[in-house]
This record gives sequence, C-alpha cells and structure tokens, in this order.
Amino acid sequence: QDSAYYSIAKDAIVLPEKSQFINGESFYGTLLHEMTHSTGAEGRLDRIKPAAFGSKEYAREELVAELGSALVASQYGITKTIKEDSAQYLGSWLHVLKESPEFLKTTLFDVKKASSMIAQRIDAVAEKIEAKARPFYCSVAFLQSQDDTARLDAFKDKGDFEGLLNEATEYYDGNGMDEMYTYRYPAQHTHDNVLIENEKWALVYNGSVGGTYDLMLKYSEEEVRDHIRRYGIGRASEDVKNFAKDMVAKEYLSTVKVRSPKFEMPTGDILCAYYNRLSDTLDIGTVVNGKFTERHSFAYDHDKDLTGNLQNVRTALEAMPEYQYRGDVAGERVNPQIDLMDADNDGNTQEVAHEEREQEDEYVPYRRGR
Repeated sequence: QDSAYYSIAKDAIVLPEKSQFINGESFYGTLLHEMTHSTGAEGRLDRIKPAAFGSKEYAREELVAELGSALVASQYGITKTIKEDSAQYLGSWLHVLKESPEFLKTTLFDVKKASSMIAQRIDAVAEKIEAKARPFYCSVAFLQSQDDTARLDAFKDKGDFEGLLNEATEYYDGNGMDEMYTYRYPAQHTHDNVLIENEKWALVYNGSVGGTYDLMLKYSEEEVRDHIRRYGIGRASEDVKNFAKDMVAKEYLSTVKVRSPKFEMPTGDILCAYYNRLSDTLDIGTVVNGKFTERHSFAYDHDKDLTGNLQNVRTALEAMPEYQYRGDVAGERVNPQIDLMDADNDGNTQEVAHEEREQEDEYVPYRRGR
C-alpha cells in the first residue's frame, strides 16, 4: 500500500506503513489530513458531497483537510508540511478569496468544526489510555492485629500468594473510595512490599513492627475523576489533590482552545483569567503586549467545575469598588442612582433625580442668531 486516502464508501482511512514515511511527523501529518476528510462524512459534519477530481468542490475539501490537519498538528506540537498538491489548491483559491470573502468565512468555519472534532476524539482516546495505564490504589483494609496477621502469615510463609490475596479480600467491607487513603502507588511507606497484584487488588506487606497487611482496591483515573467532581478534595491525599489540579489544567487548556476566559468590567477594564497549577488558583490580571500582570488571585474551589469557579470570580470582582461603575467623573456626577438623597425630608428619594432632570431640561445653550 503506497497511497493514503479516505474511503467514503467504506468510511475508512487507508495509510501506508509508518516505516514508509520519511519521519513520524510526516506520517501523523498525513493521518490528520485523512482524519479531517473523515469528519465530513454523513452522520458527522455532512460536509463531503460527491465531486469529480479537480472540481471546485473537490479542491475546497482538500483545502479544508489541509488547513484542518495543520491546525490540529499545531495543537499537539507536530510540524505539518503542506502537501504539494495542497499547495497548488491554496494558490488556486487566492483569486477566489479576493472575489468572494464569504468563501473564506465558510471554509474556515468548516476547518474549525473539523479540527475541533478531531481534537476531542484524540483527547478522549488519550484519556482512556492514560486512565487504563495508571490506576489509583485505595486502602480498604489495614490489618495489624495479631489474630488477623497470623492467618495471613500462614499463606505468605507457604508462598501461596493467591490464597493470601483471597483471604485478605474477605476483610473488605464493600465501602466505596476514601479519597484520604487513595494513592498513585500501592507502596506508601518505608519497608512496604507489594506481595501480589491483579487487575482489581494489590496487597502490601510491611515487615516492620510485627508485620502489617494493607489491602488496596484499584480505581481508574476516570473513577477518581468522578469522585472528585462529586465530593471535592477537602480531605483527599496529596496524590488525589495533584490529580485534581491536573484535571483543572486540562479543562482550562480545552477552554482556551475555544475562547480565553475574560471579564469585561463595568469600568471598561478587560481582565484575563489563568489557572495557576502550582498555587491552585485562578489568577486575574491584564495582558499588555503579551505580558500578563496579576491583580488578583482566587483559590480554586474543587467542589465546582471551571465554569462555576469563573462565575464565583466574576461575582467577587464585581463586588470590588475599583470595578464598579462611577458615572461621568469629568462632570462630577458619580452614579446618581446610587447617591440619591431625600433632600427635603419628605420620604421621597426619587424627586431629587426628578428635580435634577427638570433643571437640566430648563437649561438652553446660548445660540447666535436664530
């Protein structure tokens, strides 16, 4: 197989072997190009229509595929080289862009939708692979009494680790995850030794101080992620807290790909929001010439998602005097709706504003002539 293409009839991408490409970036660049074509299939974005080779419709689809694959490649740090035939398409459309600006708008809209679909798919697959590869370990039964350890020691001394694990699991009470005792790795202390581990369990033995057994139940990253969303990290282990920060960082980056979080304040200030993983805060400030200057910092609330945290930040910012609307300062009229007073003590606070309006209506600027 020497050619790369997307088959509409089979809804399948065909590629040569990776070894046939000059380098890895060439392989992945071509793959992304064909993946962009596949997003246009019926039932996805419904973009691809039957078109003859060399037609305007065919050329436009190639343009979408090339621009879309380049956009996705840049998001994941892949250098994308424009194909020779695609370069010809790009050149042939220059005169069309001059004559029909709407063409650029619709094409880029298709590029954005296609690249977004691919990026979401890549992120979802990567998340599943990562979750499967790196489980968490939750301590569900810590056995240290002599009666309990003696029973387990009998299996350990015989080398019957399967029997040892089966015996240890009898102590599991069926409770769910406790984030305080959930870790990235089963061995947490000096002298800890993982005696046996399978897809569901790990049994850790510590030979110091008489010998203890710690039964660990394994959880996927997705399960830990769901637990954090439901219960927060108020009493979580450092491993879970760090994972929660990673979750926020990924969510923030996904949001930035679509639109950077900004606040337009009543005073006209434009404030940008950045998630600081190191301090676990949302840092708020201004950006001038690409340089961010921090003004405020808010602790991230892991009981809420990013949207909820941004809403809390907006509420806090709007309550700050420095961002409240102050009216026409030059005319020394500072927000009259806030500063109204009952001037004649008749209990009517609205007549001051009314009288001010009457005075303003009576004022007629001097005009020369008629």
